[in-house]
Amino acid sequence: MGRHRKNLKIADIALSAAVGVIPVLIATALGYETAFLQANSLIKRMERAGSDVAGGLKMIRAAEPFVACSGRHLDVLRRADMASSFVESFGYRKDSRIVCSSLGGDSPAQSQLGPSDYVAQGVDIWTHRSLDFAPNTPFLIVASKEHLGVINKDLVLGSLDGSGIAGASIINPVNG
Repeated sequence: MGRHRKNLKIADIALSAAVGVIPVLIATALGYETAFLQANSLIKRMERAGSDVAGGLKMIRAAEPFVACSGRHLDVLRRADMASSFVESFGYRKDSRIVCSSLGGDSPAQSQLGPSDYVAQGVDIWTHRSLDFAPNTPFLIVASKEHLGVINKDLVLGSLDGSGIAGASIINPVNG
């Protein structure tokens, strides 16, 4: 009888442990699934941001020629900006300074870029830059020749809701 009681006690402990562990295992599995869905959403948002930059730069190139920072040029920058979801602004750079942008001509966007963090296939990339008009906001900036797209990183990284947003690469289509 003592051995039977001991086995029941062990079974009771094992069952209690299993009942306690199973919800933890399920929660862990669901946590991985949630993390996977959020990572997938982030990847899709980054692809969409890259596609927005590439599409905007292509739209700007298609409208050339124009005088830099002229009214027509600013209109083209604004149209490219309005056609995108994740681009904060499109701009024109001379040397390493943004001289005008879709945000309002030449006054609010006079920002020094400094050297780019990466250069890939003729595209300059700044991964974490603050600009004069928003000194506390981190931007990702992608430039092809003299035009650039400014992505608000908080906009892309925020609100990971699992929505299905599709897009293309952030670098290759810029050269197309």
